[in-house]
Formats: sequence, structure tokens, C-alpha cells
Amino acid sequence: MASIIKYPNGRKAIQFSLGPYTKRRTIRLGKVSRKAADSIRTRVEQLVSSVITGHAADDETSRWVADLDDGMAA
Repeated sequence: MASIIKYPNGRKAIQFSLGPYTKRRTIRLGKVSRKAADSIRTRVEQLVSSVITGHAADDETSRWVADLDDGMAA
């Protein structure tokens, strides 16, 4: 499960964990709309789910990852 974190300065981030015994990770999004943050959160949840279950991500999520710019992919 991924969560959207809202900072006081208007920036947003997504926090997620790859399992119950792993460290929480954060993706900082900057100043984006709630709708954009929610869309990214959904994709991150799908990727986390595929890592945990060992299955490949669906085609739409795979295309989304392939189309990410270098900054977001890092």
C-alpha cells in the first residue's frame, strides 16, 4: 500500500514499503495536483504488488514506466 504525503509547502510525496520487514521508501513528487499524485500512487501500488507477488506488471503499467523521464525513473 502506498500513501500520499502532503507537506506544508504544498509539495507531495509517495511513501511505500516492499514488504512488512523492509524500510519505507519515499518518492518526492514536488508540487503536483492531488489527481496527478493519486495517479502515480496507483502505479506505484501496482509495481509494489508485482514485486511482492513475483508476477510481471500489467502492460499499461510497464508502458508507463518505460515512458518516465530520467529524473522520475531514478
